[in-house]
Amino acid sequence: MENKDQLLLEAKRRFLTYEPYPKQKEFHNITVKNKVIGGGNQTGKTICGTFEVAMQATQCFPDWHQGWRIPGHIDATSGQKVRVIIVCSTDSKTLRDSIQKKLVGMDTDGYTSGSIAPDWIVKDSAVKARGVGGGLLDSIQVRATDGIITTIYFRVYSQGRENLQSLTADLVYCDEEPPQTVYGELMGRIAGTNGYFMMAFTPLNGMTPLVQSFWRRDDPKKGLVIMSVFDVGHISQEGIDS
Repeated sequence: MENKDQLLLEAKRRFLTYEPYPKQKEFHNITVKNKVIGGGNQTGKTICGTFEVAMQATQCFPDWHQGWRIPGHIDATSGQKVRVIIVCSTDSKTLRDSIQKKLVGMDTDGYTSGSIAPDWIVKDSAVKARGVGGGLLDSIQVRATDGIITTIYFRVYSQGRENLQSLTADLVYCDEEPPQTVYGELMGRIAGTNGYFMMAFTPLNGMTPLVQSFWRRDDPKKGLVIMSVFDVGHISQEGIDS
């Protein structure tokens, strides 16, 4: 990597443009290994989740970030230390147009418009998802400041647990609540690494067992932040009243 200091400054510059609301900052700074941010539509849950993924993938953090530092694990095949993140959502369009776009950008812009600075993306590492049009990624690799290569996998809940079974991950990020069978498989993916789980969701399905397990707040290994329209500055009173 040429001029590492300059690239690090560019990585930090992109993160410094993100000014989280107090509730988002509270979520970022939770240190327990399972955490959830819940709230209404358009309150900023997804941008909060994707920036956390970007920070963990690059191991580049703003000064205010006092939360996780995900170390990675030794790959059983190569013997090399790696970091693996699985990013999931409800459908391929949401995964591509919301999460992937915010995180690394799109093939049409050369993966330059996301929160992760393009010089930190490993050249020619983008792998397209098979059988899905429109530029959805299967995976992409990112260099981190600690010298580890982070691989980010993109998965859709409708693909089922079978599409997850070969992966070993350090972090799982779910944008919206997964089906119980998928959630169980995702927990299996981080079991061997003593990994981390986070979710951003709107409780459209009510008090499901997964939601209840966080909502009860009786498990010291789980953290929950609830963010309403009154906790954000980009929704006007008119928008709230409507």
